[in-house]
Amino acid sequence: MRIKFSKKNWLLFLLPTGFLFLYLRKYNILIAQSFTLFHLFSIFYIPFFFAKGIKITSVSKILFIFYFYSIFITIINSLFAIVFSPNLYDFVPIFRQVSGLTVGLSEYFLLRYIFLDLEKERVIDLIISSSLVIIIVFVILESFMTGNFIRIHGSFTEPSHLGVYLVFVILPAILISNYKIKKKVLLLFILGILIFLTFSFTTYFALFIFLMYFSFFQSFRKSIKSILITIIIFSIFIAIIKFYFSSSYIVYQVNRTIEAVFIKKDIYVGTISFIDRFSFFLILKNFHFNLNTIFGYGLGMEYLNVAKILPQESLSKIIQVKLFKNFLTSFWSKIIIYDGLIGIGMIFFLIKKLLINLKRSENIMTLKNKKIIKSVILGIFTYAFISLGPFQTTAIWFWIAYIDANLIASKLRN
Repeated sequence: MRIKFSKKNWLLFLLPTGFLFLYLRKYNILIAQSFTLFHLFSIFYIPFFFAKGIKITSVSKILFIFYFYSIFITIINSLFAIVFSPNLYDFVPIFRQVSGLTVGLSEYFLLRYIFLDLEKERVIDLIISSSLVIIIVFVILESFMTGNFIRIHGSFTEPSHLGVYLVFVILPAILISNYKIKKKVLLLFILGILIFLTFSFTTYFALFIFLMYFSFFQSFRKSIKSILITIIIFSIFIAIIKFYFSSSYIVYQVNRTIEAVFIKKDIYVGTISFIDRFSFFLILKNFHFNLNTIFGYGLGMEYLNVAKILPQESLSKIIQVKLFKNFLTSFWSKIIIYDGLIGIGMIFFLIKKLLINLKRSENIMTLKNKKIIKSVILGIFTYAFISLGPFQTTAIWFWIAYIDANLIASKLRN
């Protein structure tokens, strides 16, 4: 395929450049986690979108309502905090979350603009090729600079952030591509190695979720075959890690998690990372109906109410690993605390709308690709119970933009 480079083409090469321009950890401030150069350009494109006119769809309406509702609730709660707790009020955690959601929404519009303007296959091809090249280059540079090839994170700040991008963006992109089988197998092999070298338990869990959803949407015979392949893949992963990387970080995490969940049946025996990612379920344990649980505390406002939100045993451990006063790791934890049950309802309605729109794009997308994208949408929002806290995470917005662009293109054809 001949690729003609335009401004939209080269923008796609910036998609996986996580933290590239602020690679030194000491600059990891504000919205740096999961922040890429693509996010930076998406912010610059916001005036262009409004000047040209944003095409409003059912999905974009839900996103706009959710965004402005979040901002409104944040302003109201901030005013109360300034009046009643002026000495405790902190602008930074609020700014981080407002910025993250703003950047995420702008990323959605830029991705949708690119998907609409270019051939879908060209976009997918550019994303796969640029991502793998950039990530592999950073892995090589990382090994030379640090002398440490274990737990790769590429151009991202953490191995788990790289893992999420590989599992929920690159893997589905390869699967829906029109590449010949040999090229697909080669790319999947390279991708498998990169995923493995993250040595991230949550990344492996994300991969498992995606593959299981994909298995469920097959015919019975194919479903059994897919489940068996998934089991074989993870058996190989476990065997390699057990025999060759027995002292690695992931083995330590898994052993402590098994001990906490199945042996001692006490989550506080687990690692701080495990307790941190279990926060959504701890929030549910402390859940009580009041005005805040219905309407939300506002973006980034958990620092003033964290004692009401999380049990003291978990809070004391979670605070140890937080650089800022944002104590919620999972996407769903943030939604239920920041936007309350109203926010939860809006996100569930968004997921339902995405699946309906995916079904309606029947004249522009194959049935196989629909099953892959449905699997990744459900996989992302299931994985969001334990992770995906940064609102600007590309995996959250990528397929929302893709589905929306396909539905718009489908309507234009009719």
